[in-house]
Amino acid sequence: MRLDVKIKSAGYRKKIVLENINFTIPKNSFTAVIGRNGSGKSTLLAAMASLITFEGEIFLDSTDITALSRRERAMRVSAMLQSPKRPHVTVRELVEFGRSPYLGFGKRFSESDRAVVNDAIEKTHIAELVDSHADRISGGELRRAYFAMMLAQDSELVLLDEPTAFMDADYEREFFDLSKQLSETKNVITVMHNLNVALSYADNVLLLDKGRQVFFGSPDVLLKTDLIETIFSVKRFFVDGKTFFV
Repeated sequence: MRLDVKIKSAGYRKKIVLENINFTIPKNSFTAVIGRNGSGKSTLLAAMASLITFEGEIFLDSTDITALSRRERAMRVSAMLQSPKRPHVTVRELVEFGRSPYLGFGKRFSESDRAVVNDAIEKTHIAELVDSHADRISGGELRRAYFAMMLAQDSELVLLDEPTAFMDADYEREFFDLSKQLSETKNVITVMHNLNVALSYADNVLLLDKGRQVFFGSPDVLLKTDLIETIFSVKRFFVDGKTFFV
């Protein structure tokens, strides 16, 4: 699935947060969205998830996402934003919500639906949490549960806003390994705060600054510029032939 994003402006009420965003993501890739706080990263994902109004166009292949019904959009786009809700349901029930767009008459689960849910639970290592309530688990556990729900949803476009907040380093690595694997069959777009992790995983990098697109392209091309040093006020180091920013 190819993704074409052309946003003239987006924001909240009368405040414009984003302007002149224009990029195309080829089929099946991992895109990192980076930028300083307040640069518009979360607003961009909210627009792509149709959670806010915007002026412009967002196409999945030849389909305008704003023309999709709610059910059709749920089958094609899934999103985990910065502050996921804490419903009073079990973790298993939360993951099962991901299958809602696919349920037929009577909204009954089939064996294949249950298999998809169980597979998502296994891949995200939350089997020990399935009987816990989502409003009683830690922030990191909640994000893992929501990611399992997104795996069960099986959409073509996966949007993640700083998904590893509150997670320890080991699970952060597992999470991005799984996200990278997922991008072999889907488009995964992730807002990331760790520059070094973003550059090591991404096929594409979108760099925002003050609500505008500064760069879109491969990490290798970005590293040929001084944009990261300039925008983030960091220094570049080389360790064993690899680039790091501190």
